[in-house]
Amino acid sequence: MHMIRSAPHRPFRRRARAAVAVLGVAALTVVGLAVPAGAATTGPTEPATAASVTGIGTAAWSTPANALETDDLYTFAGLNSSTSNYLKVTGFALAVPAGATVNGVSVAIERRASGSSGDLRDVSVKLVKGGTITGTEHADTATSWPISDATAMYGSASDLWGTTLTQADVTSATFGAVLAVQNLNGNGTFAKVDAVTISVTYTPSGASAPVNTTAPAVSGTAQQGQTLTTSTGVWTNGPTYTYQWQRCDSAGASCANISGATASSYVLAGVDVGGRLRSRVTATNGAGANTASSAVTAVVTASGSGGATPPTAPGTIVSATGIGTVAWTGPADARTPNDVWAYAALAGSTSNYLKLTNFGLAVPSGATVSGVTVAVERRASGSAGDLRDASIKLVKAGTIVGTEHAATGVTWPTSDAVAVYGSASDLWGTTLTQADVVNSGFGVVLAVQNVDSDGAFAKVDAVTVTVTYTTGGGGPTPPVNTSAPTISGTPNQGATQTAANGTWTGSPTSYAYRWQRCDSAGGSCVDISGATASTYTASAADVGGRLKVKVTATNATGSTTASSGATAVITSAPAPASYTATGYTRAVVANPAGAPYTSFVGEWVNPADGSIWISWIQSAGAKGSGAPAWVQSRLGSGYLADKDAWNATTTLQYMRSTDHGATWNYVYPHSGVDDLVVTPLDGALTATSTAGCTSSGATSGSGCPTAYAVPFTPQAGIQLDDGTLIRRVNGEDFQYDLGVQATAFLQKLAPGATAWSAPQYLLSPATYTYQISRIRRLTDGRLIAIGQRWDAPAGSRVKSTPAHHLIMVSADDGATWSQALTVAAGTTAPYVNEWDVAELDSGDLIAVFRTAGSAGLPEQALLVKSGSGWVMTDVSDTPFGHSGHPELLRTSQGAILYIGSSATDGGYAKGTWYLTMAQAQAGSSSWTLLPFTSPTTTTDCAAAGGSTYNCYARYYPRSIQDGGNGKIIVVSHNGGDDDYPPTPDSTSSCRPSP
Repeated sequence: MHMIRSAPHRPFRRRARAAVAVLGVAALTVVGLAVPAGAATTGPTEPATAASVTGIGTAAWSTPANALETDDLYTFAGLNSSTSNYLKVTGFALAVPAGATVNGVSVAIERRASGSSGDLRDVSVKLVKGGTITGTEHADTATSWPISDATAMYGSASDLWGTTLTQADVTSATFGAVLAVQNLNGNGTFAKVDAVTISVTYTPSGASAPVNTTAPAVSGTAQQGQTLTTSTGVWTNGPTYTYQWQRCDSAGASCANISGATASSYVLAGVDVGGRLRSRVTATNGAGANTASSAVTAVVTASGSGGATPPTAPGTIVSATGIGTVAWTGPADARTPNDVWAYAALAGSTSNYLKLTNFGLAVPSGATVSGVTVAVERRASGSAGDLRDASIKLVKAGTIVGTEHAATGVTWPTSDAVAVYGSASDLWGTTLTQADVVNSGFGVVLAVQNVDSDGAFAKVDAVTVTVTYTTGGGGPTPPVNTSAPTISGTPNQGATQTAANGTWTGSPTSYAYRWQRCDSAGGSCVDISGATASTYTASAADVGGRLKVKVTATNATGSTTASSGATAVITSAPAPASYTATGYTRAVVANPAGAPYTSFVGEWVNPADGSIWISWIQSAGAKGSGAPAWVQSRLGSGYLADKDAWNATTTLQYMRSTDHGATWNYVYPHSGVDDLVVTPLDGALTATSTAGCTSSGATSGSGCPTAYAVPFTPQAGIQLDDGTLIRRVNGEDFQYDLGVQATAFLQKLAPGATAWSAPQYLLSPATYTYQISRIRRLTDGRLIAIGQRWDAPAGSRVKSTPAHHLIMVSADDGATWSQALTVAAGTTAPYVNEWDVAELDSGDLIAVFRTAGSAGLPEQALLVKSGSGWVMTDVSDTPFGHSGHPELLRTSQGAILYIGSSATDGGYAKGTWYLTMAQAQAGSSSWTLLPFTSPTTTTDCAAAGGSTYNCYARYYPRSIQDGGNGKIIVVSHNGGDDDYPPTPDSTSSCRPSP
């Protein structure tokens, strides 16, 4: 069971002068691909040949053939203030039909930097035509290569790279691309390239070669002796067809033609067992030929070894008594996933059984049933009820039987999601024969409970059952590997590597292990003497190479061996990690006369030019000066005018530094003005209703505004590669603009634009209220927005509404977003308040929360990557005291920084703290105070012994690591708190009714 503790939400309202502190400091790129209207595209396609060629630089590429496909095997060049030769890739077999006009070429390079902290950058990316390097230079010389695999895009669907390209040019085996890379500093580093692909966009001529619109599909059972059949797929332009079957490995990769397998059907042989197959269909007409591949089959099993039914829907669904009191409405709507649900309305109550039978499962006669898997697509809908499973059991011959499988500790989600119960080896505590599972009375029941009194609907969209079985067939067989073994562990000397067996059929009774030492490309592997356990500690002899493990599975019939993939290259044992900051400078960069109160300090980098930006909200008033009456009303009853400085002259201010934080100039984004600019109301919104201008019973009369400044939170802002700014705005603060929902939203400012975009809501205001306090870019290019969520429609939350931690993720630069955070069963989440995350090398996130836990200390958690999201686990106390909004920073030196404010609550040391990457990944809370040597000012530093100091930021810090010189620049503001406005209770809403 997981628990979420909530605390009353307080808006972030710090006030004082903006200040920048330089502690000691990186950049990101994502490039998009546009396809011209009316055009077709072939690719991305992999090359047939790769070679290291001279003509630039001095460092040759090792094992260039490793750049032919994406497989985590790399070609590499060792660089130390040096430049590589060209990596030349050709033979892309691009399917551009005869007579077509080439519109553009896009090149994708999957690459990374590995080793110490070198600064790798492109030096050349060009095309190859007729075997000769040609065209304009496309190298991105300003962007450092990342330290984990990422794909950089060059060119576009309309880019001819400064040369002429014909159909004959791009379909030639001599067409391709070259790249070269340089290291700008003296730290030895490997440039690694995993794969290069090319796509060509073209306009077909009147007579065009066939174009595939629906891929071929393979039907049949993936079992030795069975026949597979391929369809042709769907093609344009009236082709004829030829076929080629390919045999792939167990992961569906490394596919190769099967000699003589050129018919539309194929009989699976013993050599296919343990792998997968696919078909390739070539369609030909008078204008040319094109080839399309099917998806790969399931792993081929041995003759008679068994199989599984496909997930199958029920034929009969009813609401049945035997538990609970609430009947299901429309039970038949749980048959197919079509967003039409069977539902039960629950408020502190439990449903009857939803009974699903008559699945029509195709289990062959004589088969032995080995397991049952049930998948339930369900959701909660309505107010903030807490729906949970009450019962999930099997039905045999119409009677409920077996063990309980309900996940009573897991709350049902508020959007459709599939929960899986049982497994391929789970018989649910009963006996099951072939006759049992094919009987029309076989099935499953489920019931759900609402553990609180808020009314909510339990909705079920679909339920499927899968039965796994074995058959007598050709008699007992040795184990068959269906999912390869894997290795986990840090690829360092002295680190433990652990083998996972993989997945096998044939019920192995034992497993044996043999570790292998391979070269740096993962080849030439030899057994390591004595390494026969499931774990192995990497030694000095392994440094520079990779490791594999072979797992041998044995049953009564025999043994079978399968090999894992290779680890990353094993590196030397890291020195005990310790970090020291060599300098500290503090400077006040903004102290505008007559406007001493500022807050919401933000900071970001423009990826295009590396300039650093800061912004803040500024009031022209002074504390105690008396705010207009409408401000009182807008912020809620009890928020007194003499305790706040905000008024209608509140503005946004921006400053930019183009010299790594040394100097700053006032400038509005995209204005091109570099001198002092007092900005007007930024993004002012006009009230859509002013009738009465009341809030919580207070009337403001003639002081009602017609326009006022956007309550913008610069802390949640980021600039995209194309120059677009994204910012978060809090719609709850708009008391009188009823056209804006009372929840957070994003706005965008495109390059050259003079107005911010319309609001973009990340969650439906009809269902949720939410806040966003940080927007960050991940190393895989995705954006995450961090904040908190209330399961209440916008404008309706009150003090008692439970809050939840929120991470939204976007894979398309903020165009669309989805929720991406769950809490592990048994984990008690920290109180919901201000928090921040930093990304680890594994893709996991470390989080720190402002609100203190049971020990009176702020808490932290490890968010483990799971699919496209994360699962919160490993919650623990930190060693530092209370501070304003936590600020975490992943540094290029391999440390995770926590940048604290000047608070010293409870006598805890003030300062900046760090964890090593390894500590953070392990969930450690053993943070170390970062020592500063010889700071130029000790205003914000405390002596730590000897010549070292502990230095801290001011209120609500934001930080970046400058890609130009590596310094960490922290922006914060001075001063304390004004009083907070009250959070609405059950009798006062956030805004007046329309």
